[in-house]
Amino acid sequence: MKRLIYIIALSGILIYSSGVYAQTGWMLQQCGTIENLNYIQYISPQSAFAVGNLGKVYYTENSGQNWTLKAFPVSTNNLCGFFSGVTGYVGNQNSKIYKTTNKGNSWTEYSIGANYQVSSIYFSSDNVGWAGDFFGHVLKTTNGGENWSVMVTTPGYWTKVFFFTDNIGWAVDNYGYVYR
Repeated sequence: MKRLIYIIALSGILIYSSGVYAQTGWMLQQCGTIENLNYIQYISPQSAFAVGNLGKVYYTENSGQNWTLKAFPVSTNNLCGFFSGVTGYVGNQNSKIYKTTNKGNSWTEYSIGANYQVSSIYFSSDNVGWAGDFFGHVLKTTNGGENWSVMVTTPGYWTKVFFFTDNIGWAVDNYGYVYR
């Protein structure tokens, strides 16, 4: 009986102590702005994009040690993004999605067809992408972002999307609804 209590106590201590240090290793990475950064995505262990307010788009190629400010066509608040290799998308408060095919060196503007802030973007393949907006719309493109169609409207706001394949994914909103 004593041995069982000892094993249970030791297991509890090990489980508790492993969680105590779970947050060690966090280090501040300066990117050069005091504006809100609203989204970050690493596309490799060294390369990442971060997007934020006032049209900020930053890129790093050395795991966040140094960040380069990319020229962006508008100075509205960038709220979300999706990046894969040299191609990336940024959604912002002016109801537009911006696409780059050269790591943010130039951008093409696409309208989502609604007049609401873009809150989420996810591309499941090169041409098929999904977006959520402030008013609960889930939008889809099949031509790399050139045209968008509303597929469903959730009851809430600030819809976020995630997809495993071109046709299997989820959307959530701030009212707690989950759609598949």
